Amino acid sequence: MPVGTSARSQRSDEGSAWSPRSLRIWATVGLGLCLIAFGSVTYDLAVYASTGHYHAISAGQLWFELHVASLNLTQAIVQRYIHPGLWDPILVLLLKWPLWSLLGGLGVILAALLPSRSK
Repeated sequence: MPVGTSARSQRSDEGSAWSPRSLRIWATVGLGLCLIAFGSVTYDLAVYASTGHYHAISAGQLWFELHVASLNLTQAIVQRYIHPGLWDPILVLLLKWPLWSLLGGLGVILAALLPSRSK
């Protein structure tokens, strides 16, 4: 144990959002998002190769096709309980982005939290 720290303060750091264990979990989630983004861009390119027309699937389109009820519920919750202006200009814009760019960007940011092994 480092000088000047107690066992109690070390235990309280383990449960925080920025502890090394939590960072590894978030980084693993980020790597998973990167894999999903890679699969999405691979699918988009396969469709392009077969049709000759590139059309990236948007995050909102995929969410709509997978579970429309949760998309509608999320819209209602955001507009009613958070702020109506958050849904229409901001979240709708994000849902129109290609799935690979949205998940890939978030995944890279979270994967960057991965602690380095050199100590």
